Amino acid sequence: MAHPSLIACHECDLLQHPAPVPPRGAAKCARCNALLYRVPGERGIENAFAVLIAALILFVVANIYPILSMELQGQRVDATILGGVRELREGGMPAIAVIVFLTGFLFPLVNLLGMLAVLLPFVRRRRPRYLATLLRGVMMVRPWSMIEVFMLGVFVSMVKLAHLAHVVPGLAMVAFVLLIVLLASAATVIDPHYLWSRWETLE
Repeated sequence: MAHPSLIACHECDLLQHPAPVPPRGAAKCARCNALLYRVPGERGIENAFAVLIAALILFVVANIYPILSMELQGQRVDATILGGVRELREGGMPAIAVIVFLTGFLFPLVNLLGMLAVLLPFVRRRRPRYLATLLRGVMMVRPWSMIEVFMLGVFVSMVKLAHLAHVVPGLAMVAFVLLIVLLASAATVIDPHYLWSRWETLE
């Protein structure tokens, strides 16, 4: 006898049957009202894939152009993420340089490429054999992708440096802000429950 599928609430561990959810809707726990899963629109995966492509372009722009420029006593200094990592390493702070490199560059890039790899088979209408492994990897890396925290640190630094030098936001800062918005939008589609339900319909 086949048992109906059950889903456990991440907050209170209540086992419950998945409820039918309309497009752009969400299922919540019957006991604690926590979010269980979301269902995007009819072309949610295709739209999220396009958003991630745009996010990847913005990520490249954000790491090529300066985040901010400082003018002090006639000298101009342009600051980039990788340039900051190099300065920290050469300044005798290799541990901090590694942390900045991982959380501000490598993990966000891996998270972005991982989400693209997760959605690509669905866009091509092919059943991915590696979905479970890839989803686990994306979920593990996502908390360490700290672009938002990094940008908050940049804003705080701008405020503190404002009375010492003329600070001008760079193109990379605009790219990072847009990147954060796009990643947040695309992340709503990377829902394991929804992707597994779609996986069963693929060939």
